Amino acid sequence: MRIDSSIYKEPKLWEAKGWHVPAFDLLAVRKKTRENPVWVHFGGGNIFRALIGRAASGLLERGLMDRGLIVTESYDATLIDEIYIKHDLLSLAVMVDGSGTIEKSVVSSIGEALHAAGAWPEDMKRLKTIFSAPSLQMVSFTITEKGYTIADSSGEVLLPIRKDIENGPNKAASILGIVSALLLERYNRGRWPIALVSMDNCSSNGALLWRGIHMIAKGWEEQGWAPKGFCGYVDDPDQVAFPWTMIDKITPRPSQKVTELLEADDIEDLVTVDTKKHTFASAFVNSEAFECLVIEDRFPGGRPPLEQAGFIMTDRDHVERSERMKVCTCLNPLHTMLAVFGCLLGKKTIAEAVADPVLGELTKHLGYDEGLPVVTDPEVISPRAFLDDVIENRLPNPFILDTPERIVTDTSMKISVRFGQTIKAWQERNMDTGRLKVIPLVLAGWLRYLTGTNDCGEPVKLSPDPRLSQLCPVVEAAAKAIVKETATTEVPNSSKMAENNTGTQGMKAAGEVLEPLLRDESIWGCDLYRAGLVPEILRYFGSMLAGPGAVYKTLKSVLEQEAEKLQ
Repeated sequence: MRIDSSIYKEPKLWEAKGWHVPAFDLLAVRKKTRENPVWVHFGGGNIFRALIGRAASGLLERGLMDRGLIVTESYDATLIDEIYIKHDLLSLAVMVDGSGTIEKSVVSSIGEALHAAGAWPEDMKRLKTIFSAPSLQMVSFTITEKGYTIADSSGEVLLPIRKDIENGPNKAASILGIVSALLLERYNRGRWPIALVSMDNCSSNGALLWRGIHMIAKGWEEQGWAPKGFCGYVDDPDQVAFPWTMIDKITPRPSQKVTELLEADDIEDLVTVDTKKHTFASAFVNSEAFECLVIEDRFPGGRPPLEQAGFIMTDRDHVERSERMKVCTCLNPLHTMLAVFGCLLGKKTIAEAVADPVLGELTKHLGYDEGLPVVTDPEVISPRAFLDDVIENRLPNPFILDTPERIVTDTSMKISVRFGQTIKAWQERNMDTGRLKVIPLVLAGWLRYLTGTNDCGEPVKLSPDPRLSQLCPVVEAAAKAIVKETATTEVPNSSKMAENNTGTQGMKAAGEVLEPLLRDESIWGCDLYRAGLVPEILRYFGSMLAGPGAVYKTLKSVLEQEAEKLQ
């Protein structure tokens, strides 16, 4: 059994093995998709196929859409060649819930796959034609948060963006530049309305997308690359809308367990590709069963019936609330905590990390005791029910082999939202931040992770992060100051933890080294000194440096202290 168009020639063979093959005329849908495109998607990775592509397949099967999606990729060309074209634009989706219930389906909504890069001029020409079509209603994106970055931490505009502005639309190379060039083509051909919909897992994603497109459009106007009026077109929400969204579905890299499951179905060619850009993908995608996509309903040129796919269509305020609930309180902070300590403690998966009794209890404290009291209620979703599901079902799911190393990637770009917003919420409500114990523990744990060794004292390979070169030397210098003085100090137990003296020369030296970092609001989202958390962070950081096993002993000690308070 091959993953290609033969699936639609013999669907009963697949259905006999438990696969759902969406029933519609594949060739007719693809023909209509190419002739009168409605929906283009940038970023053909796993989350796209597991959620968006699969949802569109369902709409096609129910007759609620008669055209599929056109997927395009600017970052990793290998995905187009090895995942889409090689398999006749078909993929397999495997969803597994915590009980082990498996849902297997064919993703068949892709009508065309194109490279969005200058090295493929024919594909770029085709994309210009697509963007010139009046029928095109929406362009969606899953290009990761980094895809929207236009400036570095100092505010300096990044070189690729500067080059795109200077060199003009015909030589655009960044994803934002390429999209801007295609949007300029649409403007020149008819100024048709359109919605550009970021579906990436980052806050205010629509605003991030608009900011990049606006900067380039304005720059092109100023330099004569675009006619006057193009920037106004981009900035007019009745012409070009940038809806905000909140997306949630854990979709890790292809699992060996799922590979074996598919091999048992006699499915061929299940190789997982590790591309030059270190994207891990296969002809199948595995994910959890849970999924949620909340979308601001602003589509000036119309849209497919997205609500019929289970997506929540609402206004921007409720999208933003949903995002804050998830990212600041009910999922992402928990994920980061488990990832940081999972890396330090040698846990292979997030599920393995949360199964640890200490980490599992700290996860509950973080969610219920420190996050939920200041949670933003989105109204369209119950925060308590969402958090219950995360802790009881989603994080412990042993079939979702998501790794701490993947989650901890780019933490410096995420930590301000995942923890800083909760800290500020406590301050704004005049709540005693001294009651926060797990949040400073996680922040200290991330510093401990940046020293580059695990809890056994062995070197660990740090996951990619744009600030590693800036952060690691500072953290290492602070760690050396502490270790030099406390090399023989025993890790404090629960009764001694609160008395652990941060006034020693080593701790003072470490505090002086770390002070600029701990005051950097671009990282933490707040000044940790003003928040009153620095003594606790330094105390935990020093404790976790006291030799092999110190990290886990520190975690247990904090948990014991919290238990004592309840007695």
